[in-house]
Amino acid sequence: MSLKLAPTELAIYLSRGKAQSVAAKHRNSVVLGADSFVVFNGQLFGKPRDKEQAKGRLKALSDQSHDFITGFTIIDATTARKFPARQYQSLF
Repeated sequence: MSLKLAPTELAIYLSRGKAQSVAAKHRNSVVLGADSFVVFNGQLFGKPRDKEQAKGRLKALSDQSHDFITGFTIIDATTARKFPARQYQSLF
């Protein structure tokens, strides 16, 4: 991905895109979009592609400080109001 966003802003950006996609199809709804990932040594870890990559990531993160970031966007599709938020947790 070539976006030049800080990890917390990227999480909100991705969650907003997911929420907007669903809200466009469900006009009389309140929609929650979310996206989460880990940042470790400056590298962003999304969903692992397979079991082996998941094992490797868990091993790399074990006993190491890393950040878990989740972006949320709530959209009231009736009024098009958007409510972005983020959760940032440093883990060890």
